[in-house]
Amino acid sequence: LGAGIESSHSYERTHIDSVIATERMVDAYLKSELVD
Repeated sequence: LGAGIESSHSYERTHIDSVIATERMVDAYLKSELVD
């Protein structure tokens, strides 16, 4: 799970907001009722 990339230069092309949004999404999922 991570930011969408389409080349080998992923780090230069990944915006910090997408990294933060991914972390928040995973955090919300782990705290939800979907995970036992």
